[in-house]
Amino acid sequence: MNRTHYSLLQKAGLAVVASSFIAASALVLPPTAAWADPDTASTSQSQEATSGTDGGVAWKIENNELILTPLVDDAVPSGKQAGVMEAVGAFDTTQSWKDENNTKLKSCTKITFNTAQNKAGDTVYCTLPAKSAKYLFSCFSFDDSNLTIFTNVSEIDLSGLKIQASDTADDNSCVRMFCGLENLTTLKGLDTLDLSRVVDTSLMFRKCTKLTSIDLSNLDLSRVTDMQKMFSQCESLEEIKLPTKLGNAVTTYDAMFYACKKLNSITGLEKLNTSNAKDLNCMFQHCENLTSLDVSNFDTSKVENMGGMFEGCTKLTNIKGIENFNTEQVHATGTSSANVDDRAGFEYMFAGCGSLTELNLSTWNTAKVQRFTSMFENCTSLSKLNISGFTTKAGTTNTTAKDMFKTCTSLSELTLGTNFSFDSACGLRDAQWKKQGTDKPVWSTKDLIGNNDAHAAYYNAAATSDSDTVVSPGTLVIADTQQQTPGGSGTGGGTTTPSTP
Repeated sequence: MNRTHYSLLQKAGLAVVASSFIAASALVLPPTAAWADPDTASTSQSQEATSGTDGGVAWKIENNELILTPLVDDAVPSGKQAGVMEAVGAFDTTQSWKDENNTKLKSCTKITFNTAQNKAGDTVYCTLPAKSAKYLFSCFSFDDSNLTIFTNVSEIDLSGLKIQASDTADDNSCVRMFCGLENLTTLKGLDTLDLSRVVDTSLMFRKCTKLTSIDLSNLDLSRVTDMQKMFSQCESLEEIKLPTKLGNAVTTYDAMFYACKKLNSITGLEKLNTSNAKDLNCMFQHCENLTSLDVSNFDTSKVENMGGMFEGCTKLTNIKGIENFNTEQVHATGTSSANVDDRAGFEYMFAGCGSLTELNLSTWNTAKVQRFTSMFENCTSLSKLNISGFTTKAGTTNTTAKDMFKTCTSLSELTLGTNFSFDSACGLRDAQWKKQGTDKPVWSTKDLIGNNDAHAAYYNAAATSDSDTVVSPGTLVIADTQQQTPGGSGTGGGTTTPSTP
């Protein structure tokens, strides 16, 4: 449903909703609630509404603050439950506090959830069914034309909010809960939420571009199955503390930290259980301030796609544990695309990691992989690369390693194995190469990847000759540094450009 469809639905239901609010306005609230006189307060969904109800919760706007407080005792409308909201997310919204035409709401800079006491002395919270946490503050997300009406909100206090789990696990979702709150700087009470039955946190904080830290350490996310784009495009985020309670149900971490450009610390990354994960596509893509990552506890035995996983991590100097990745199931195929969601296999996996100097991927099994496009493109400091376990299916038309080594201008030691084939447009730097520990023969880059057979020359394990175009397995090194030139025999130098998931 797009924005136009939403507006039409909203107008169609205007009379019904307005009449319900008019009835609710006659209710007398407890003195402690300090609401506006119900005889004068606006209760319709007009552009200037400043108060209303949502199920068993009353809301008002005061000094640019949206305040939601539970209705208790006699103030609870007939058929409603004290404190229980009826917000149902972005696409079926009739609650007045999410009216896209309300200019007063659009001016709010703070949102507060309060508690109230009933006559029995019990504390009543604003209670939200778990299925309604989905899109709680976001409105239109199919086309991203308008993610939220709360564009001016800088602070949210969740201390008076509880999330009530549904009996149906699929309904327990926090998808896009805070998505698009581009001025949000302060998020209080997040650690008090019970998310123990939530199964989906995808895009939960997407485009919260001014948040500098997120602490989830006290939350229980043990049932979550989807964390894709959870922190995507949080461009000011410097620190993330992940939950201590994480289960093994997550199947996708796709673009989880995409474009967190200032992120320098991920506490609890070692606790991520990736044993059932199938998709690590673009997980850390364009985390431009990260200098090191420890992925030594990652179980990648079921992962099918690692495309763009570290792409654009320009300051990354060390990836601890990368050499132990199990890549036997990586097999994603398809057509190369500029869209981050279309990265496949190993495409762009380390592209733009300009501070990495050495990678040892000798144990990786790539027998099922067909996409190696731009895998190391623009790794300008990479001097040593061991891919001796790589199989690039020489002679097949389905495999591409185009620009695989493009602009690897410092590469001086390259170890290859028995099943490696150079793509004719692989972009390997122009240089004179020789086998490590020998003086002769010497091959030019053109010779190495020249037309050795009908499918472009390849690194041939079976070769016994030292001809100019056939090389036996082992480590190639630069023979004469005076003869090397930047670029390659493929498409030359270049950089990768961030794309939007």
